[in-house]
Amino acid sequence: MKLAEALIERADLKTKISQIERRMETNTKVQEGDEPAESIDMLILQYESLMDDLENLIIRINKTNSTALFDDRTMAEAIGQRDNLKSKIRSYMNLR
Repeated sequence: MKLAEALIERADLKTKISQIERRMETNTKVQEGDEPAESIDMLILQYESLMDDLENLIIRINKTNSTALFDDRTMAEAIGQRDNLKSKIRSYMNLR
């Protein structure tokens, strides 16, 4: 799997996880005496499975980023520098 494909898959998994989280919350808050629309146990199983998939995918992405070279450094180093620069820019922009 190429890195770009893995990043797309990660975004899709995060979307699915967010949807399951909302469904779990909705189905745990029901009026006394009412039945939830969906089984919370089944939602939890789906959630746990998606979280396992996400964890494994993130590990693979991080391994790739720690070995892939980008301008004489690893992708992980370049991402770290980018994140640092974004934080600096945000901080300086807030000084206005």
